[in-house]
Amino acid sequence: MTDREPSIEEMLQTQHKEVRDIWNSELTPRHREQLLEGIKRDYLSKQKPDKPQDDSPISETSKASPQSHLTPEDLARIDTFGEAEGGIVQPSAAPPETPKSKTDHSRSETMSTFLVSIARFRRALREVFGYLWQWLQLSVLVGAIIGLGAIAMTEGYYTPKEILYLVCVGLLVAKAIHDLRQRELRKQIAIILIASGALICGGLVGWTESKRYHDKVVRAPAPEVLHGVLIPANDSTPPLPEGCDIPSDSVVLFLGDSVGYSISGELPVIRIKGENIISFSRGAGGVFMNARVYSIANNVVAQVTDNEIFINPGNLFHPERPDWHTLRIKDNTGAELLFVRYVNRRTILIRGTFYTACGPILVNAKDMQFGGNSFGGMCMGEVQSMFDADQNCVIRLAPYQKS
Repeated sequence: MTDREPSIEEMLQTQHKEVRDIWNSELTPRHREQLLEGIKRDYLSKQKPDKPQDDSPISETSKASPQSHLTPEDLARIDTFGEAEGGIVQPSAAPPETPKSKTDHSRSETMSTFLVSIARFRRALREVFGYLWQWLQLSVLVGAIIGLGAIAMTEGYYTPKEILYLVCVGLLVAKAIHDLRQRELRKQIAIILIASGALICGGLVGWTESKRYHDKVVRAPAPEVLHGVLIPANDSTPPLPEGCDIPSDSVVLFLGDSVGYSISGELPVIRIKGENIISFSRGAGGVFMNARVYSIANNVVAQVTDNEIFINPGNLFHPERPDWHTLRIKDNTGAELLFVRYVNRRTILIRGTFYTACGPILVNAKDMQFGGNSFGGMCMGEVQSMFDADQNCVIRLAPYQKS
């Protein structure tokens, strides 16, 4: 027998398969040390020259361990292994634990539980961040689409904007349905989400159409202030003075609460010293008005010729065109020098302060005032002039006429 220390592989070759399987399994250092001690002792016993041969009587030790020459005492020292039964090594009952081993085991279990909890939280955080990242990507995409829709609406492309908004809602609904697809009530949830998306889409489309209609009205080309034309609105004709009946085919001019009408030709409304300050006539397109407005310094502020407006630019007067049917001119004090409203094709309404060679004529919604006198409720048609002042500024009113 050589003095060389045998290797573990050499000693394992002399053992039965069950012992080799136990050695190759996961063992604690203490158990592996115990098993190695038994294997080594068994190996050395086999190398003794005076070892009994096969014809020797079978000892109780051999009976206890038919798979190897390990004694029952050797196997009993290995805590996790029992006696061999039917060729299969069965685990033996663990020996009684000492207080120190119990403490170590408790600490080990606590640490294991803590590490498992940490691992679970880390996995949960990864899943949460992954889920939030998906929604963030979708939100960025939806935000970009909404931005494109807003730009489209700003440029007046309402239908593309509606399509983009529908795409946004569709993406959100599809994402929600996908995330909830594993739920038991996934069909009912999908129906609710689709119905909610349809309601939201309907609201967005309705709002867009309302915006389209509003912008169509508001974004109409603004009329020129200093030069332009009066276009008839579609308003109702104001009430006529009591007892005033006018032909249905006539055109009408309201001067305060007084009315002048004409069937053909030009009708002077206010004439001072032979100059027509305001007149109107009936034409193919309806009623046409002519007017000249002076400042207190006898400078021409504005002129209207056949509904075409010419305004003298300057800092002393402030013309306004709220729409194509209206002209308003104010001075620096806010006093209204001229207000003209093209009510409809047959009707024009005028009021304001008209400075003339004979003094100012004030026309408001109730009456006309001149030289301390008030006139109102007149109804005149097809006469030489409604309000006429001669060279001496003597006022002559046309007689009240009924049709």
